Amino acid sequence: MSSKRWGVNLKLLWNEYIIDCKGTGKLPCGYTKYCEDYHKYIVKNNVTSHIDRKPAIITEVDWSGPTMKILNEDTGEIIPVYLFVATLPYSQYSYVGATLSMDEESTSFLTYSKGTE
Repeated sequence: MSSKRWGVNLKLLWNEYIIDCKGTGKLPCGYTKYCEDYHKYIVKNNVTSHIDRKPAIITEVDWSGPTMKILNEDTGEIIPVYLFVATLPYSQYSYVGATLSMDEESTSFLTYSKGTE
């Protein structure tokens, strides 16, 4: 499996595991057991690292995933949309909004104040 794939999550990995088990005649484990074993593997192999965060210091923003499409029901036009994601890393609260482009004006619904330094 390539780490450069879009939208990979534990549910997708588990579904791929199920398909692989069926193809090889193995008996697959359930989703909960798969997640537990995955977590054990991550901890044992130190695959991830913990990043300490302080509350209200950082908001992480990015464009997420592949381009999606919406349908204009009046015209039948299929319009590409891009997912804008903002996450507060300490609390892991996120905001996701679809925009028509990935320029600064498309995120004009965001307001911010520039601190004096």
